[in-house]
Amino acid sequence: MINSPTPEVVMNIFLDNRLESYAQFFDHELARKFKALTSGTKLDEAVGVLCGTWKAASNSMRLPWLAVKSIEKMALGAAIDTTSKQSFLEYLPTHLRHTLSIPDELGLEIEAEIRRAIEAYRIAERETRKTFNSQLVWDSLLNIKKDDGSLVAEFPMAVWGSQQIGFGATYHAYENFVRTVLEKLSSKPGYRIKYDGKVQKDIGTFLDKSISEQCIDDPKIKLAKEIRNSLAHQGGFVEVDPATPNQYHGFRVVNNIVQVDATNNRELFLLLQDRAYIFAEAALKRL
Repeated sequence: MINSPTPEVVMNIFLDNRLESYAQFFDHELARKFKALTSGTKLDEAVGVLCGTWKAASNSMRLPWLAVKSIEKMALGAAIDTTSKQSFLEYLPTHLRHTLSIPDELGLEIEAEIRRAIEAYRIAERETRKTFNSQLVWDSLLNIKKDDGSLVAEFPMAVWGSQQIGFGATYHAYENFVRTVLEKLSSKPGYRIKYDGKVQKDIGTFLDKSISEQCIDDPKIKLAKEIRNSLAHQGGFVEVDPATPNQYHGFRVVNNIVQVDATNNRELFLLLQDRAYIFAEAALKRL
């Protein structure tokens, strides 16, 4: 839990402090399979938009992990840049031979020794293990302090916000994909999804009732829509059971505000990627 005071409001926010939780969301293998399924079909563009939007949302939510890994690559790259050292060692035999009056036979021995030293150096360089403490960098980013010792809240709040916003973006992309497919199936430009039973009826008409049950009425998808609506229209407010005030259908809650974390987003990605594929596969049989 991070208490984040601002001039206008005090927010109680929760974020997952495990760096590995932010490592991956988007499933590249499934995306390639998805593109292969729809390539050259009427759904090719729609799938491209969906995967592109999901990839952007995934990268936004991965920024904590990407930031630390970028720092690691830069740090290790600087730490192991030994080009100048190796160039000097290679230059040394020629320099000594031309600078000092060394008998040829002795010069050859010195050169051979230096060559052996160069090879030993290269072997040692290859075998030297370079390590980087990613967790230390991550912890430091989450706990940057001001001069007065108080927490600088901007980075933790950015991580928290990226997960809340990313959840909505992931769901929006899925809903727009379903809408686009139904637009093509119905031949009605500007088709709009209405959750009053119409979208389920249309899916049943153009595809099959079982597709609606999997892709619209699945309890997990309905919950995702509910959480998305709460984030968009109620600031994340949810009515909780007094007996379990800190959770709402598996989502963490703080003071009645739902807290979407990296694990929730990964689960949503896996769910919606699977259902979008099912939806496209069924639609292609009718297009």
